[in-house]
Amino acid sequence: GREAETRIRFLRIIRCYPQLAPVLGLTEKDYAYKFIRLHLADGVPLLLETTYLPYSRFEGFVRQDLEKASLHEIVSRWYRTPVTHTLESFEICRLTREEAEELCCEEGTPGLRKKRTSYFGNEAVEYTISITPEKGLVFKAVIRN
Repeated sequence: GREAETRIRFLRIIRCYPQLAPVLGLTEKDYAYKFIRLHLADGVPLLLETTYLPYSRFEGFVRQDLEKASLHEIVSRWYRTPVTHTLESFEICRLTREEAEELCCEEGTPGLRKKRTSYFGNEAVEYTISITPEKGLVFKAVIRN
């Protein structure tokens, strides 16, 4: 196996912008946590994730939380908000200059962008945009009847 590592690149409280607010079921007057994580394998950047959490539900969330546990564990155990379902979309894209710099690629490199909204009942509790350059694209699926 490869040695996995996650680096927290950014963590701030932001005011919801017009495209974000409806995704999280919030208004533009509401706030959200925004954090960016870079996932690596053997020191090679493979995945860049930008995540938004509603501030009102996760008040008190801090950087150290992400350094101690997975986002799933933080949301489900620490904040008693187990994810009941998710909605995901995938699209082929070209990396922006900023994405390419973080992922050690050339601007315009083909990649895969995944958008995921996670819900607790009918309430959106997480919105994540992930980008993977072509070098990290591997798909696996388990389908059960």
